[in-house]
Amino acid sequence: MNAVYATVGNSIYHSLQVSVEKRLSKGFSLLGSFTASKLIDDTSAAGAGTVISTIQDPTNLKAERTIDAQDVPERLVISGVWTLPVGRGQAFLTDLNRPANALLGGWHFNGITTFQKGQPLVMSSIGQAGLRPNVVKPTHPLSGPIVPRLNQYFDTTEFAVPAAFTYGNSSPTAHNLRGPGIDDYDFSLFKNFTIKDRLQGELRVESFNVFNRVQFGQPGTQAGTTSFGVISSQANTPRELQAAFKFLF
Repeated sequence: MNAVYATVGNSIYHSLQVSVEKRLSKGFSLLGSFTASKLIDDTSAAGAGTVISTIQDPTNLKAERTIDAQDVPERLVISGVWTLPVGRGQAFLTDLNRPANALLGGWHFNGITTFQKGQPLVMSSIGQAGLRPNVVKPTHPLSGPIVPRLNQYFDTTEFAVPAAFTYGNSSPTAHNLRGPGIDDYDFSLFKNFTIKDRLQGELRVESFNVFNRVQFGQPGTQAGTTSFGVISSQANTPRELQAAFKFLF
């Protein structure tokens, strides 16, 4: 038997999970799911043994205990489906002729909206691998819109490169400094109709990131470099539109 990854580290996870559902009635259904959680460990990895934060001092694992780099403190997802009340048998335009009803009636709308707080910043320092910076004064997140803070997302003067041959006193993640969160909206319109006998058709129009909102990536977190505190990436993609037609038989 070969050991691929040694057992290392300890973790603890707590969460509160709440969901609210309005079951389908009158063509409308809604589902909301909220999770508040905290993930703490002393070895952070991202699946398949890929380590995010390197152990700085193997003789002092207590210094590695921190909020995990993948911690998401709050996440809310709202999804719903709505049969638009337009066309024959609906509340509006019930007397549409057949061609007009085929064009305007029978549409369904659905959407998924996601709100999520950012993840902790994984701190490091220029120098030997795994070295972390010193915290020289209390750390506090900066407030206000992100765009004016792209070149200084957080106060970089709160950290300093440690002296040669010494360890930094920063924890692996700055738990009170988090990257940008998620504010995403995905919508779609679709329509089912009969073409002939058992031949059915479905027309679907979908939009991802419908409001074309930018989700910024994590800022640079290596003290002593020019990218420290600078956001230079986008974590999501611009608005995407797609249309599809499907035959069912």
